[in-house]
Amino acid sequence: MATVIDQPSRKTSYLAWLLLAAGVVALIVFFSNKSETTAKAGSAQVNASANTGDNNAATTENNVIAGWDGIDFNTSAVQYDEVPNADVSIRSTPDYSIYGMNEAFLFAEGGVLVSPEAEKNLTQVLHSIDKRHQYGALRVYVYTGSQDGAAHNQELAAQRAAAVKAWLVKHGIAAERVSVNAIQEAKPSATSSVDQGMQQDRRVEIVVRNGRQKKSS
Repeated sequence: MATVIDQPSRKTSYLAWLLLAAGVVALIVFFSNKSETTAKAGSAQVNASANTGDNNAATTENNVIAGWDGIDFNTSAVQYDEVPNADVSIRSTPDYSIYGMNEAFLFAEGGVLVSPEAEKNLTQVLHSIDKRHQYGALRVYVYTGSQDGAAHNQELAAQRAAAVKAWLVKHGIAAERVSVNAIQEAKPSATSSVDQGMQQDRRVEIVVRNGRQKKSS
């Protein structure tokens, strides 16, 4: 009896396996592309959120800075009874007061910590702020001379500004009321090539705006 070879059945079986393998590959490619698209979309959303946050932060900071651009540091000098110490200079407008002190009355030479001798000056300023600007915003400006290089002076100004802010907060001023501006040598008050001018450059100025009393809830 002759043997019958079922070649069509084998071809059909190979074709079925081939189609099945192709289907599996197609599914893998499909889900891989879908996952990659989802990941890209998620990453784009995160980046967009981050950019929005950065833009909001930049806008807020610009608004804060813009709010202090109109300060006239050359406005008329005044005398407040609660600040009898001649080491503190005061200038004032109807909208704000400027309390100025030479670095020698606040810091040791080259130092960044408020000295114990500065307590009297700062305490008088604090009482004046409480009397005249109880709810007003404050900004601490710190100036250094043009000696020792810009990088050093910028760091020194920043550390001193932070020290003055810390002192004010420690003694009752709400931290959110106080901002700082470490100007270093950008706006000297005198020519730094002479000793007297250098001493005038190295100063701290606290600008305090008028503030309205908070409404009780």
